[in-house]
Amino acid sequence: MDKQAYLYNCFVSFNGKKTDIAFDDLLDKIVTLEPEKKLKQIKRDDYTSLSMIPMENSRIRRIGFGKYRNKKPYETDKGTDIVELIKKDVLEMSSAVFIPESRLAIIEYNHYGPRINAISDYLTSFLYKDDDNVWEVEFVPVESKLGWEDISASNDIKSLEIKLDIGGKSRHFISKTNNPESLFFKLIRNTVTTHSEFGANKATLSFSKGKRGDGFNKDNLMSLLELLELESELFETVKIKYLSPKTGKTETIDLKNEGVKGLYLNNVTINSNWEFICNEILQEYSNNENSTYAKYGPFIPKRVSDVIK
Repeated sequence: MDKQAYLYNCFVSFNGKKTDIAFDDLLDKIVTLEPEKKLKQIKRDDYTSLSMIPMENSRIRRIGFGKYRNKKPYETDKGTDIVELIKKDVLEMSSAVFIPESRLAIIEYNHYGPRINAISDYLTSFLYKDDDNVWEVEFVPVESKLGWEDISASNDIKSLEIKLDIGGKSRHFISKTNNPESLFFKLIRNTVTTHSEFGANKATLSFSKGKRGDGFNKDNLMSLLELLELESELFETVKIKYLSPKTGKTETIDLKNEGVKGLYLNNVTINSNWEFICNEILQEYSNNENSTYAKYGPFIPKRVSDVIK
């Protein structure tokens, strides 16, 4: 399983200007609240947060952000006809590690869990706000050197893999244009329709150049990919493998998070709990060299008591 986490510089801003409020101070105010006070509704979905006990003499915070499913699945025992609707609420988790000294957040990408914008809105919902004073939590992507420009310069596109979440509510949002008629878009649309008729919630489209032939028509491929509505929840991942002119190595990029620096969580499986994933993030990320927060300064001096009780 290719699980990734992505890097962001994190700030508390006041009327659009970034402050020097330490993120661990803010998080400690939120995650220690009573459970019912941590429950927030963000754009018709309910969210909460959990925390791990901080390591001794460390300002690093390991947080699990949770999104409650609106539609509950069934539970059963394989090989039986006993099927029951899950009675308790179902929570999808996204693990996050915050390193306050470098104003860095490393957040797991979970297609079903809280996304970065929802996490920002969730944390912001705890802050003071009135007509004259607006406090917000901001996440600014730590930019990767790899992305569209590097892919476009490559002469060796090796493969493309598109994973579709057909069971989601955005199954028809394929393209940024109103009426895509290319074979590529028809293939995606027909895949969605066929799998839906079979009752399948997942589909994967894989393309590779193989051992013979000239491979992909790169210009056509890039033009089509740029038209995909990548923000749609229909696309779980859109991964492209190519020979990078910048690194000289074969790289794999998920275009859902293109341009954001990420790291692979090699030991994480589909059944790994959120605490384990937090620890794996710390194992995979061993230095602070990727933080670029200093370029956003100078920061307005503020106290955490200015923004939250």
